[in-house]
Amino acid sequence: GTVGSAAGITFINDKLGFLRAARPSGTEGVLYRTNDGGISFEEVSYVIQEMKLDSGQSIKPFDFPGLPFEQDGVLNMLVGQGSDGDYNGNSSGLYQSNDNGEIWEYIKEVKSK
Repeated sequence: GTVGSAAGITFINDKLGFLRAARPSGTEGVLYRTNDGGISFEEVSYVIQEMKLDSGQSIKPFDFPGLPFEQDGVLNMLVGQGSDGDYNGNSSGLYQSNDNGEIWEYIKEVKSK
C-alpha cells in the first residue's frame, strides 16, 4: 500500500522509536516501530476499537495513531480520527503497551480538550 508522508517521529531511548505516517488521503495513519535505532522499521499493528452509535450501528473511528509516549514505565498512544473523523467530538482512543510497543491494548476513549 501507499505509505504517504511522515507525520512525526519520536524515540523512547537510543534504540526504541516510532515513526507515524499519514496516508495520502489524510483519513488514516500508520505507525512504524524500530528497535535498532532507526536502521529498520516494522509496521505496528493494533486492534481498531469498535464503538457503538446511539442508533446501535458499530463504527471504528480511531484510525490515526499518534506518537507513543512513556508514562510510569508504560507506553501510551492516543489513536485519533483522520480528517474524515467526527465521532463524539473527535475523541481519541487510548492504547497502552507493556512490551515496548509490540502489543497494544485499547484502554478507553479520551475526549478532545
